[in-house]
Amino acid sequence: MSKKNLPQEVYGKKYLVKNGRKLPIYKSLISVNDGLVSIIVVRRLPNGNFVVGNFLIDRFCLGLKSTSYKVDLSMSDYTDFIDEISFNLGLLQECTYATAHNWIYGGIAYAEDLGFKPDSDFNISKYILEDDTEDIELIEFEFGRNGKPYFFQGPYDNARSVLETLRKSVGEGNFEYATMY
Repeated sequence: MSKKNLPQEVYGKKYLVKNGRKLPIYKSLISVNDGLVSIIVVRRLPNGNFVVGNFLIDRFCLGLKSTSYKVDLSMSDYTDFIDEISFNLGLLQECTYATAHNWIYGGIAYAEDLGFKPDSDFNISKYILEDDTEDIELIEFEFGRNGKPYFFQGPYDNARSVLETLRKSVGEGNFEYATMY
């Protein structure tokens, strides 16, 4: 099957895995709203279009809660995407790539220490990021709340499973939580 007969998503994944980290970084954007940090990392394709990675970090407990990517966005589609994210998650401000990188990988590391894995789509969206090496300036951010994990249940979170994991990893009384569903 030739490339042009492949669905765009499959071609996008293969292209991203093979070439994502070779593309120049165009811009990094951030929105910090209490316990949630929204990060957008944008790379420029040779044709002038964009590859966009969207990363939502729960800085209090779960780390990389969700991630998605888009490949080959025109300037118009890119602008519409950023406007939609800003409308839903708060105003995005430009930041250094090192800031974006440290929020994402710091959130993943914090959550992994608690027993949580990043969103499975990170297996692809990570290719929009640089490798997590010492070549990237280390910036320390605070994770947890008041020195301990704080789980605030979202609509898609399995509270029972999260609380069980926290009890195993840090012990009863060493975390806080608020459940709703």
